[in-house]
Amino acid sequence: MKTGETTKTQSWRGRRSKTAFFSSNLCVLCASVVSLFLSSCATNVAGIEPKDGEIRFPVGLAVHPGGRYLFVASSNFDLLYNGSTVGVVDLTTNAYVPGHTVKVGSFAADLVVNDAGSTIFVPDRSSARVNVIDVDLTASRFLSCSATTPAPGLLPTCASSNAIAVSQDPFSVALLPQESFDGGTAPERLIVSHLRNGEVYVLEAADGGAARYNVVATQDFSDGTNAIAVRPDSDPSRRTVYVSHRFSNSLSTFRLIGDFLSPPAPTRLVQTGIVSIRNPAGGLDTRGIAFNPSGTRAFFADRSPSSIVRLDTSLDTNGFETNRIVDVLAVGLGPASVNYVVGTGGARDLLYVPCFYSDEVWVLDADLFTVATVIQVGGGPYTFALAPDKKRAYVANFRDSTISVLDLDPTSQTYHRAISVIRTP
Repeated sequence: MKTGETTKTQSWRGRRSKTAFFSSNLCVLCASVVSLFLSSCATNVAGIEPKDGEIRFPVGLAVHPGGRYLFVASSNFDLLYNGSTVGVVDLTTNAYVPGHTVKVGSFAADLVVNDAGSTIFVPDRSSARVNVIDVDLTASRFLSCSATTPAPGLLPTCASSNAIAVSQDPFSVALLPQESFDGGTAPERLIVSHLRNGEVYVLEAADGGAARYNVVATQDFSDGTNAIAVRPDSDPSRRTVYVSHRFSNSLSTFRLIGDFLSPPAPTRLVQTGIVSIRNPAGGLDTRGIAFNPSGTRAFFADRSPSSIVRLDTSLDTNGFETNRIVDVLAVGLGPASVNYVVGTGGARDLLYVPCFYSDEVWVLDADLFTVATVIQVGGGPYTFALAPDKKRAYVANFRDSTISVLDLDPTSQTYHRAISVIRTP
């Protein structure tokens, strides 16, 4: 918390105290869930076939750039089924659209769609791979990842050509911006974190051949890698990747070194620093990371104690990030991700923080670094997706197996409220 902000945040402390009893009991109830989520999940299990049209323990959301459809990764967390699913919600009706669902391995962990809206990337921990799902909204089936038609009653499963083998427990995916150099465009690149063994992989789109993407660089960390974010910079050589750690209060930073235009020239990951948080509680577990558009500030979630940390990430005289902790602001229990939304029409930039154990989304003023409001949502809010027009946002409620629809239109009477719930019929 910033110096001099005691009065501004006092009312929210009272709100947190009201949820303390509930949250402490919830932590006990969720103990088995947390232990399972942190387990290695090395293999799939023989369950029944997933249902087409069901949202079950959602962990990944992304809105198609066209704005009409929401992609949802359901994790099969309780292992009822023999795999996770990736499906489609029509945002004009807020209804799941059957007939477009594909199946991936159990314990799907994230979902990212590229800027063109043509490809979805979904890591699943059980198979140790990243699934590459093609998107075509003009086709009879919007999502596809195999040329083989499944048997009646079964969902399509990603073929080996659409599954990138990575290390154990792939968890988060980030896309690197595609750069143009001397009239050419660099291949699409992904960065993948791994929850338990701490490896970071860089994947690069292949130029022909059976594989869609190849592993071109790796980096090992000892304390598990969680969220990933790329610091914005107009110079690709200065574009730094930040990863948070599951088993320490810290962030690591690294840069990609190599010929980005002419693969297979060697690509290397070079670690450039580490940001440690001095935490009197001695806790662990840092989560989501988000940057302001200029890349001069980073915000990340620390779960012990539950707070958002603001970093000065402006460059020093040597061209590297300062990475100085500027402020720490207490939020609801169990912040799961951080999402930076640029204001339009004179509105202020805001941070949206789903807080898993308090069933809330905390909204922070990004510049003043104060609490703007708190939005009540469903059970276990985990991840957040923004509509292209920034008037709606969608929050995956893990425990409820629902998706809350948030009104982000400042001119609306229901501004900063959950106005609808998307659930399985």
